[in-house]
Amino acid sequence: MEPEERQKKIEERNKQTRERELNDIRKVLTLPEGRRLLWRIMSEAETFIAPATEKQIIGMRLFNDIMKANPEMFLQMQREYKSEQESIKKQFPVEADEL
Repeated sequence: MEPEERQKKIEERNKQTRERELNDIRKVLTLPEGRRLLWRIMSEAETFIAPATEKQIIGMRLFNDIMKANPEMFLQMQREYKSEQESIKKQFPVEADEL
């Protein structure tokens, strides 16, 4: 096999693999449980805290994949997280002196 041919095959395989990864994320984003899981991973990776650390790289990669796969679902995840947090606060109120 010629080097150019080999390189094209490698690029095509990488492209197919990447598309499969994004399709997996698209599928996970269709489920509320999947969105909660992805949000939790990004939160635990401290994705949106500056300055960037090594563990944030994982969260940023996941965030970038979500934005490529379906950016609207990221906004949906944010709304669901906020709603869930507000529900928890109502269900388990904390007095100012307990903070």
